[in-house]
Amino acid sequence: MATRAKHRCHQPTGGFNKIYLVETPQHGKLVMRVPLPVDPHHKTVGEVATLRWLLRTATLPVPEVIAFDDSRDNFIGFEWILMKFMPGTPVYRRWRTMSMDAKQALVEQVADSNTQLLKHTFRGIGTLTGNPADPPSSSSLTQLPGRFVCRSFFWGDRYDYDVQRGPFRSSHDWLSAYLGLIERDQNKALEEAEDEEDREDAEQNLRVAKRLEALLPTIFPAVQHPPERTALWHDDLSLQNIMVDDDNRMSAIIDWEFVSVMPLWATTQMPQLLVGPTRDEKPVREEYADETAEEAEASRQDMVGGDGLGNEGKNELYWIHLMEYGQTQLRKVYEERMRQSWPSWDDDVADGALKVDFLGAVARCADGWHLRGVNQWLEAIEGAVEATSPPPNPKPPSRGASCNAPTPNRPRMFSALANPRQAAAQVMNFALILSTAFMMWKGLSVITDSPSPIVVVLSGSMEPAFQRGDLLMLWNRNLIQDTAVGEVVVYNVKDKDIPIVHRVVRKFGAGDEAKFLTKGDNNNADDTTLFGKGQDYLGRKDIIGSVIGYIPFVGYVTILLSEHPWLKTVMIGVMGLFAILQRE
Repeated sequence: MATRAKHRCHQPTGGFNKIYLVETPQHGKLVMRVPLPVDPHHKTVGEVATLRWLLRTATLPVPEVIAFDDSRDNFIGFEWILMKFMPGTPVYRRWRTMSMDAKQALVEQVADSNTQLLKHTFRGIGTLTGNPADPPSSSSLTQLPGRFVCRSFFWGDRYDYDVQRGPFRSSHDWLSAYLGLIERDQNKALEEAEDEEDREDAEQNLRVAKRLEALLPTIFPAVQHPPERTALWHDDLSLQNIMVDDDNRMSAIIDWEFVSVMPLWATTQMPQLLVGPTRDEKPVREEYADETAEEAEASRQDMVGGDGLGNEGKNELYWIHLMEYGQTQLRKVYEERMRQSWPSWDDDVADGALKVDFLGAVARCADGWHLRGVNQWLEAIEGAVEATSPPPNPKPPSRGASCNAPTPNRPRMFSALANPRQAAAQVMNFALILSTAFMMWKGLSVITDSPSPIVVVLSGSMEPAFQRGDLLMLWNRNLIQDTAVGEVVVYNVKDKDIPIVHRVVRKFGAGDEAKFLTKGDNNNADDTTLFGKGQDYLGRKDIIGSVIGYIPFVGYVTILLSEHPWLKTVMIGVMGLFAILQRE
């Protein structure tokens, strides 16, 4: 049989596959997926079993598997799956030109597809398996949850760890295995730590994982009989994995690798195409700057693999905000559609909220990212758990100690008034303290190249990373590398006296010509509304430093003084009086 093969150009090659377009006289256009051996045999079998179950049970538009080989013992030396070519265009190429009505109709189709999957439940957690060699029409075809095929279970060295890999009877067993993998990762990192910083990072990750493990049975029952009810859940239902026809109606859902049977609470999450920041106000095109020549060139290069539209003369920020606004509106459409087709949807979402948060905390712990936020979440949950438990018996105070016992040899505060020479010396000492503090401040400014090397967090916009009252230490010398995306920086805005502490989320250019977009971790929108009129980005000169360390809550004194100016006068007066009148 003559065939010709080439790389598929109308759909992107996945991170774990090579994709080829194959044409044959018998079957016409086919797609051949050649997966990397990240979880040999199990990944291929799981995808084939899932697709065949979908074709037999649901009415979702998914590709039909023609043939496959789940071993590497073949002429190409890799596992492979041959499936029918699904017509259509990835929706991300059409998204910008689609009307809001068309987008709403597509989101409703996505909701209907997920409702179909929810109506077919299983027992236990894992990737579907069985005997995928059976034809789809075989009466003996039975797909059941099997080994859990997931990135989090094979990433890095995790594939080699001897741990339970499913099927799992319950959420408790699944997440316990997940946390076990994280703990093995961090123990290995401790053994291989090259410096103290690496060791501290691994120890912190390990502590968080242990706390999550201790909290696990409080949220998820350890004993589950019969096994937990579950449903198939496509956790990567993104704009890249949905195909549409010429009328922008869904024509296919692709990329079913790593799709597994998950707990029902996990299926209450938003599909990936609707995940994003909340933006309630529609961005006004005229309020955004035009793109620069550098941005226009970058836009032309991106058009090759994107939607082919470029930025149409506006800077990229406008399109980002427009996307966020659209997602915000479409999430309401999805929720309403789910309420119509699944009457208990709101209750299921509410009941699963804490469990979804726990899963997010475990995922952040696995990535080693935002651990302070995870710790604060843990403290809140642990505090709520302790509040429902009976308090321990208070320990009686010791008979040998008394808070009111007299203290001998107390200094006499006003004795210095009897000696004018001593009073003058005390005034000089107080002035010396003030001048020393001033010189230290200026010295830090020179060393850090920042006019304000130490600042206090005044609002909650960076929670949970930084709390109101935290004292931040800054560094503004780019000796090794430029300010990068992800860094927390402090910047000044023209005509505003108070510096702002937010994270860099986008960067354009490099060096002194770089432009930055920032956002508070706890804010729904970026900082463009805080910038000066006509300003869409920060320049390098606007940044007064990057955060390199912090001391929790120490700056609360500064907040109190700024909110109550009379306290500042009282404190300075008391300090001065104390310095003058105190003998020692």
